[in-house]
Amino acid sequence: MESSGLLPTEEYLEPFKYLTAVLRNAAALERVSFEVAEDCYSEGVRYFEVRFAPHLHVIPGELSVEEVLIAVNKGLKKASKTFNRLDGDVHKGIAPEFEYGIIVCGMRSFNEHFSPFYKHFCDIFKYESKKKMFGIATLQLVKVSVHMRDTQGIPIVALDIAGSEANNPASDHTEAFRYAHENHMNKTIHAGEAYGPESIFQAVTACHAERIGHGLKMFDKTFFHPQSPVVDKQKYVDGIVRFIANRRICVEVCLTSNYQTDPGLRENVSSHPLKKFMEEKLSFCLKYRQQDRLPDNNV
Repeated sequence: MESSGLLPTEEYLEPFKYLTAVLRNAAALERVSFEVAEDCYSEGVRYFEVRFAPHLHVIPGELSVEEVLIAVNKGLKKASKTFNRLDGDVHKGIAPEFEYGIIVCGMRSFNEHFSPFYKHFCDIFKYESKKKMFGIATLQLVKVSVHMRDTQGIPIVALDIAGSEANNPASDHTEAFRYAHENHMNKTIHAGEAYGPESIFQAVTACHAERIGHGLKMFDKTFFHPQSPVVDKQKYVDGIVRFIANRRICVEVCLTSNYQTDPGLRENVSSHPLKKFMEEKLSFCLKYRQQDRLPDNNV
């Protein structure tokens, strides 16, 4: 993809608008859900989580959030049953069954061009402030998700927020994450990828996140908001590191994704904070593949 003047992470997300445009019917969603599960199984994965934003696929009056979730689950469930039936090691009890979970994502920010759903939503809430509108959309998503989990048995395991992190704080979505927390749904937030320690702190405190995606800027004292009230930035960084370590909040590390989106790492990949994660005894997991297969050949 040629440079468009966007921030690296925003440029990285550009292909999604084309992907979601062709995934706005139940049959297509079921098919690609089966196929992504098939890919995971062929790579030796035995438990995986599909993370996506249902509102990007909804067409008001034609395809509802509930129908999106049902279609995705149908494809994943079919794949799970198919490969467990064919796997001799599963039958012998020497390999775990092939299982999955679904993570639903609200959008940190959006406008009427994101999808037919968001166009309709923006029309309804056109007199609302944008930040409050973002939070309302995520709250409605998690309410539907809890309902579908509890009444339809769809394995929705967590709530996340997706999209550009800079200038779109997780605190805009605190009510949605509080609802997830009160209804025993896990919380995971991509934070510290395009913004700094303050973003991570919001995620693990105001939004109750139990997992952090990336956490790349956790130790970076230069990534504070220009109007930040923090005076001693080193003390703040030390505090958030200890907070995360003491609560064993897991940091999901993906070197491939970080290399693709962070210009600094392209110049010197050894500057990645993975070594510091280990030195500080943080809980972390390594992902061998970045969070989406689409951008691999586009960035």
